[in-house]
Amino acid sequence: MAASRKKNEQAFLAEQSEIAADGIRRSATALVRHLRQAVNPMTWVKAHPIASMGAAAVGGFAATAATGRETAPRTNGTHPPPEAEHREEREKHQPSLKQELVSHLAHEAIGVLRPIVTGVISAYLASNRPAHDQVEPEAHEN
Repeated sequence: MAASRKKNEQAFLAEQSEIAADGIRRSATALVRHLRQAVNPMTWVKAHPIASMGAAAVGGFAATAATGRETAPRTNGTHPPPEAEHREEREKHQPSLKQELVSHLAHEAIGVLRPIVTGVISAYLASNRPAHDQVEPEAHEN
């Protein structure tokens, strides 16, 4: 009797283990599918093109500010270009190879992060906007 009960318990535990493993597989598959949809910026761009453009513009400005690069001042032809005026001074203050490498890596990292930031901002804006099917239609009087 004890051996029969032990076999039944082992069979039950094996069955429960299979059910749990199957549930974990289904949950993981669903999670991956939802993450692929959530991370895909094209879905957000199609759904909210103006918000995505705005987020991209903000990201571009942030990336420019983060790199610390400024545009050269414009001249109207009366002053010599700053390159000729301050060439020797600039050569003294040339960035080191390490500074150039860090700047280049930061620029590349920002380039990688830009679509992610765009997606996050677009998702946030989309989550605060009610969907068409969630809005109750107004009653029309005829």
